Amino acid sequence: MRIQLVDRKGVLVAALLLLTFFSSCFSFCSAQPPETRSHIISTRQVALTIRVVFIGFDSATLDVPYLKFNVPSQKSQLFLGPRVNTNVLFQFAYEYVFTDSDFKRSLVGYLSSIARDERSWNPFFGTEVENTFFAAEKVEDWLFEHSSLFGGFPLNGYALIVMNLHESVPSVTTQQYDPQTNVVKVTPTPHYYNTSFEDLDLGLASEARFMTSWGGRGRLYFIDTSAGPSHRTSRLPLQVAAAVDEVDVRTAFGSRWLSQELSELISASVHNLFAPRLWVPTTFRTRLRGEGSRN
Repeated sequence: MRIQLVDRKGVLVAALLLLTFFSSCFSFCSAQPPETRSHIISTRQVALTIRVVFIGFDSATLDVPYLKFNVPSQKSQLFLGPRVNTNVLFQFAYEYVFTDSDFKRSLVGYLSSIARDERSWNPFFGTEVENTFFAAEKVEDWLFEHSSLFGGFPLNGYALIVMNLHESVPSVTTQQYDPQTNVVKVTPTPHYYNTSFEDLDLGLASEARFMTSWGGRGRLYFIDTSAGPSHRTSRLPLQVAAAVDEVDVRTAFGSRWLSQELSELISASVHNLFAPRLWVPTTFRTRLRGEGSRN
């Protein structure tokens, strides 16, 4: 009879390796986005109200229930470095405000007074076009000054302004540009927002141009859906995207399409601006230098 000796230590190591491998595979296959994991328990719940202010949109062309269904209702905040929970759970409430034609008319009048038309190179089209620029900070200030007309700001939250001005200010159309073939038919007339800023550490001045949104100096951020196209996001102006998809927003399908487009912008603003993730945990000193310590 032949007896085969077994290296018990080797078998044990192999078993542990297999167990680790299958555990890792199971964890990978069953992984969910951190914000949706049911086992995350947050000890601090923070209520944020997002007042979404529509300018240039008709409430009859939006499927508001569908819009509400597609925006986030809560989010567990994470540290991106170690990917651990900060123990903060954001709970979002939304208020939707549709401004009237007088508000839009006042805004367009102000934009016309600060507009700077410039035939210059455009990074999206890769050629010279008729660009119209608006000073982003001035537009932000104007919206602040007229915030009482859309109900002001939530007690604990932000105002998100979503604008559609393609019928009132120079904007790109499919008669000018065909995004499907990337062909410029006639000189495009896009509008953008720009600003200048200074790096306080280096003392260097820079300029941000060709933007389609701006905000952050206060609890307000605005997005112009008719601006662009953007060379950074490649996102088309809403009027161009609708024409390419052959969408009529006055139909039931068009209303759903428009609501989906706007819900994506709202969700991105909430996740990235109003309730962002943090990079790494921050450790604070219990005592400042000079206060009883030389360390």
